[in-house]
Amino acid sequence: MSQNIFNWIVVCVFLTAGLPLLAQSKKADAKAPAQEAKKGGATEGDKLDISDLEQKYWTAKDTNFNVVQNRTYAKAKRVAVSATYGNLINDSYSRASNLSISGSYYFTERYGVELNYTDVDSQDNKLVETFESDFGTTPDHGKVNSYIGAGFHWVPFYAKMSLLGKRILYFDMAFTPGLGMTTYDQQTDVGTRSKSAPTFSIDVTQSIFFSKNFAVRVDFKNRFFQEEVIEYRKSPATQAAGQDNQTVRTDFTTNSLLMFGLTFFY
Repeated sequence: MSQNIFNWIVVCVFLTAGLPLLAQSKKADAKAPAQEAKKGGATEGDKLDISDLEQKYWTAKDTNFNVVQNRTYAKAKRVAVSATYGNLINDSYSRASNLSISGSYYFTERYGVELNYTDVDSQDNKLVETFESDFGTTPDHGKVNSYIGAGFHWVPFYAKMSLLGKRILYFDMAFTPGLGMTTYDQQTDVGTRSKSAPTFSIDVTQSIFFSKNFAVRVDFKNRFFQEEVIEYRKSPATQAAGQDNQTVRTDFTTNSLLMFGLTFFY
């Protein structure tokens, strides 16, 4: 009997001591999530509202949210001056080096205007030299002298790329349709005659920026115009009539130029 009483006393002592500890443990477990949430900067009553972000991310039209928010090198509201040098790459009768000077103003990052002057130093190519050597005369043709015109910049592409994993290069690509005048020389055996023709142009320009004020520029320029070709040497009929060299054909001429240079941004 006394042993049973002793056992009950031991059980009562353990229960008396253990209940407060169990209550403290449960209280600590209840506080833990709140403390963890507090450490993370949020509580049950302070949830992060991401509805605006979801609405912009899933918006049907890109009206208020642009992919590129901040540009490292900006063009908007700036004037640019470019100098490029290159070759005429598709003339059947001439090889030519070209020097081009242009000035641009950008209303925004995507749109701008340009004035351009290109000086063309046209010389006989190998075909003409061979023709002269074999037949003692020159084929009927003309040689481009210069171009002056204005264009409208449209810049749909702006991007960056990694160079060997060591440097980030920023670049854009512009398309520039324009109108101008091409001056060309009609070739004759007694000299040349200068003619001008209205010209439609379309240029593709790749600019690679390496500072706030400078960019490397690569241009693929195309000029389209009607060219009046006259006879190089007067025919017997023309000579008999005492007339000037006559028109033998009218060509729709396309001149393409590949040019490299620099652009300076004010």
